[in-house]
Amino acid sequence: MDSMEIIVKTMPGKTITLIVKASHTILEVKTKLREEQHVEPHQQRLIFAGTLMNNSRTLSDHGIKSGNAIYWAAKIQIHIMPYKRQNFELEVWLSSTMDNLKDEIQQKTGIAAHMQDLVCSNGKTPTSVSMLSNGMAIFVVFFPEPGWRNLNVQNARLSRRHFAGVW
Repeated sequence: MDSMEIIVKTMPGKTITLIVKASHTILEVKTKLREEQHVEPHQQRLIFAGTLMNNSRTLSDHGIKSGNAIYWAAKIQIHIMPYKRQNFELEVWLSSTMDNLKDEIQQKTGIAAHMQDLVCSNGKTPTSVSMLSNGMAIFVVFFPEPGWRNLNVQNARLSRRHFAGVW
């Protein structure tokens, strides 16, 4: 069979063009996406025409033709490292919001979501879950007094850098 081009739209809003064959299984497509997105096939979901696609079926079984768009969603595992608390693993959908992530951290640690400041292992503060990658460490800095962060912004920045180097 001849090769065809399909469009993969990710939940974070990225568009990927893949060259595939109609005889490729969904698992083979997910394997190609692993190279691009660094997410294991079992953590990916592909959706076409509102239907979750089956790993063992082929693109032609699902009626996918050249130029069709499929939607990609993924769940990644991140390492949460709260200051002076037990570290833990957390699985999150890349399409989740930061509020949802902070709520999950609150459920595990008891640290109120509005008192959390998240810092990635690369030193950046994530503004969306789509900025995170599989296996990334997330440091949770918390401010016991809600107004403290507003009192001295420069100290808060220094604290964040200090904490990022402590773990």
